[in-house]
Amino acid sequence: MELLTIFTPAYNRAYILPQLYRSLLRQTDNRFEWVIVDDGSKDDTETLVQGWIQENRIKIGFQKQENQGKHIAVNAGAVLANGNLFFIVDSDDFLTDDAVEKILSFWETSRPQDDISGIITYKKLLDGQMVGSKLPPEIQRCKMWEAARKYGSTGDKAVVFRTEIFKQYAYPKFEDEKFLGESYVFNQIDEKYDMLIMDACLYLCDYRPDGLSQDFRRLYRNNPRGFLAIYEQSVEHSLNFKQRLKTMAHIFCLRLKLHCFWKGFKGKRFFLKCLATPFAFALYLKIFVLKKSDVKAVAETQAK
Repeated sequence: MELLTIFTPAYNRAYILPQLYRSLLRQTDNRFEWVIVDDGSKDDTETLVQGWIQENRIKIGFQKQENQGKHIAVNAGAVLANGNLFFIVDSDDFLTDDAVEKILSFWETSRPQDDISGIITYKKLLDGQMVGSKLPPEIQRCKMWEAARKYGSTGDKAVVFRTEIFKQYAYPKFEDEKFLGESYVFNQIDEKYDMLIMDACLYLCDYRPDGLSQDFRRLYRNNPRGFLAIYEQSVEHSLNFKQRLKTMAHIFCLRLKLHCFWKGFKGKRFFLKCLATPFAFALYLKIFVLKKSDVKAVAETQAK
């Protein structure tokens, strides 16, 4: 019997986590477990979850760690997972009542081959509007990076992985950094596997002001090694010159910050690196040197 692990990393989300819990209580298929890793919350998250464990209405696994970032919490969640499938659902989001039923039914009906790592499906907002756009209907399988870059499907996707495959990959920890994009591991899995496309919106998301995605510049500034790792992966998946140029500019902007600008400058893509250099310096000035107020002041001066 297939079992789905729903994994949730949580940091100071006691105020919103009950929304996800209630959606799990309403599931039409009970073949799931909920694994929660508390990433050093200072609120009542642990007390709240322990209360739900005592209620014993659904199977819950719980672990608390010191604050290290969502990606390290994901590593811990994968270790704790007992299900055949691993589904990351953020603490401020929740699922439709039939999400577990439809995911497991789709997986069992599809009978995926060994070269399939999981499922890509869609997200929608609380008002019912889909996040981004769908893949072309004739595409039944693809890699994560291909969804947007090759097939033009915009917006965040919900992804469900084979647990045995996901457990083989782990996010690295960079000293003094607490953020690394999920795509770091997704890209590695993409090197060996495709994913099946499930045409459904089972994941309801609420982009909140305290969410990780809301302050890109701050994350970029505080986690240069993590962002460099992502961009170095992404340059391999760039499908046109403009994408490659933009990605290379970010790579050398971050290397400038990390005092390793000349590392890897010679060799492959030397001409592209030369072209990207002035853009890299402009990015560095904008993100790491000028404060927001300075940028605004410069813009106002230029407008006069």
